[in-house]
Amino acid sequence: MILGEALVRVRDSEITTLEEVTDARKIIGMRNVLVHAYDSLDSSRIADAIQVNLPAFVEEIDQLLS
Repeated sequence: MILGEALVRVRDSEITTLEEVTDARKIIGMRNVLVHAYDSLDSSRIADAIQVNLPAFVEEIDQLLS
């Protein structure tokens, strides 16, 4: 949720930066599901996002910040 919210704030202030983040809109969408549709979560989808996508996201953000 925190990553999605951070990207919402980036979207609102630095749209060109948001466009540099792979799947930023999907991450924001996941945040919206976690916050608003938590009663219909797919735990395997969330686990997959954490295990597969999160490491690449962290690496990408580290590169953007350096």
